[in-house]
Amino acid sequence: MSKPLGRPDLDKLTPVQWEQMGISREGLEKNLMRMQEREKNAPAVGDPAPDFRGRAAALVFGSYT
Repeated sequence: MSKPLGRPDLDKLTPVQWEQMGISREGLEKNLMRMQEREKNAPAVGDPAPDFRGRAAALVFGSYT
């Protein structure tokens, strides 16, 4: 079983690593907070599917490789 993705240890990143990532610490923290807020509205595993009748819907598939 793989380790779940979590918040990176930002204190261990070097200035070179920040430069390579192309984002500041503040920018990354802001993005992580925004993602956490969005996740609160996501359905949990096992929840019934939402009713999209009469509304446009898009399915987005992705993967981490």
